Amino acid sequence: MAIPDGYNTEPFAPVLGADNADNEFASTNVVANADGSILEREQYIQEAVADVQTIVGRIARKTVTFANTAADVALFTVTGTVKARVFAVCTTNLASAGGCNLTVKAGTVAIIAQTASTDIDAGEIWHDAAPDASVEAGTVAPEYIIANGADIAIDVETAKQVDSGVVEFYCLYTPLSANGAVVAA
Repeated sequence: MAIPDGYNTEPFAPVLGADNADNEFASTNVVANADGSILEREQYIQEAVADVQTIVGRIARKTVTFANTAADVALFTVTGTVKARVFAVCTTNLASAGGCNLTVKAGTVAIIAQTASTDIDAGEIWHDAAPDASVEAGTVAPEYIIANGADIAIDVETAKQVDSGVVEFYCLYTPLSANGAVVAA
């Protein structure tokens, strides 16, 4: 394939093979960076994906199935420092014969307010104390800066339990530190 007219191939000549007589692309597994350095194609792709994820953000997911759950539930492990929004979508109504309040916390800080578990119904988005809609603005879930060690968990009210139900949790995050990450616990 010939290089189209008007394209400057000088910085890429060793990579593209532009110095050959037919001005044809050479078959190679390397890519030239803007600064002229050479990267292996796989390394280049990995770095490009990491750059995009840093700019756009990432997502961690965790499904919680409640079955007579009386203890706190680990949701996400946080390493480094991240900016994060956490919300949940209920897929099966929560039930609690004795009534049980739930709070989502990062470390000791509530990031989803205390909510009666029986108020969390299928199809609703849980981001505050009153889950009641299946469509919400993306800004309703507040963004927090979370530092290493402040893992995210559901705080189940002491001496109570959630008998049944299923909730899918999402953590949309952007790494701030070089090792910033969130993974499902």
